[in-house]
Amino acid sequence: MKPTKPRKKTEAVAKPEILLTELRELILSVRSQVAQTINAGLTMR
Repeated sequence: MKPTKPRKKTEAVAKPEILLTELRELILSVRSQVAQTINAGLTMR
């Protein structure tokens, strides 16, 4: 097995701006899905 080159520290860590953008998109997506679930539950009654 061939030894791998050690990564630079900057390669292993994502930029905070990218993580925050992804986290925001995830939160918005989950919020939308929760709203749809609640609306579906309210219309089934």
